[in-house]
Amino acid sequence: MQSVQALNSPQPTRPDDAVLLASGDLHVELWPSIGGCVAGFSWQRAGRRVELMRRATPRGLLERDGRELASFPLFPFSNRVKDGRFAFQGRQVELARNTPPDHPIHGHVWQMPSRLVSATQTTAELACRYPGADWPWAYSAFQRFSLSPQALSVELELKNESDSPMPCGFGMHPYYDRSEGVRLQASAPVRWVGSQYLLPEWSEPVPGPWNFSQPQRLSPLAEMDGCFGQFGGTARLEWPEKGAALDIEADPIFGVLIVYVPKGQDFFCVETVSNVNDAFNLEARGVAGNGTIVLAPGQSARGSIRYRPSAL
Repeated sequence: MQSVQALNSPQPTRPDDAVLLASGDLHVELWPSIGGCVAGFSWQRAGRRVELMRRATPRGLLERDGRELASFPLFPFSNRVKDGRFAFQGRQVELARNTPPDHPIHGHVWQMPSRLVSATQTTAELACRYPGADWPWAYSAFQRFSLSPQALSVELELKNESDSPMPCGFGMHPYYDRSEGVRLQASAPVRWVGSQYLLPEWSEPVPGPWNFSQPQRLSPLAEMDGCFGQFGGTARLEWPEKGAALDIEADPIFGVLIVYVPKGQDFFCVETVSNVNDAFNLEARGVAGNGTIVLAPGQSARGSIRYRPSAL
């Protein structure tokens, strides 16, 4: 197994700036130029490779689309901003629709190249700077990956580089293989809902079919896109077909869990994030618990997420 490296030889399966981390039986591949994304996270067990996140698709490389990779970062907010408009401290902000005709979604970094700041065999730091445009605040976003034989740790940091306070949020958007037997366990007793799809206005106790406090199979859920509050910081995925489980541990700043099970697809998402959907408009209306972070000029927010596999 090679050490961390810039894989410069032409290969049709990865960009030429791909970086490989390896520790024990765990392997992570990063594609800095494509959204600072994770392209693969795998575990070598009993002579076979177990994909712990969905492997990057050929389309992901061809179209340079982070939504076709294993995971992408969310800066400076998670999910949607209704119609791309919100008010903050007397300023009216109007954002470009980055996935038209949908509302602006997931910020900017996943659609921008990151640069590799440093790397060793088991660590890598990626950085991306947004200079300010329709989003009127300049910021820098950092991802610091650390791989041990037991787990992958990702520290996310967001720094306000503008001269005025900036509302924000951040998180990770991993994709996982959907199988008939896959189960999810997580404590998140609040569901955010509203009169418009995926644009919450209030929170309520989570309904029974979406209560994952005990392991629950995802296959009976034909489709769901849930935004859950009061996330307890731990989640567990179990794939009986793979004989593997993945424990997810997130710092308290990531108090929101997004569970996305799209209809008819072979993947699902479990996203640990700091803000609920459309958080900035909720904040403007005084709706508590939306997760909006306000950074003063020069201030940073950070938090770590750990992914630990085990045999099932």
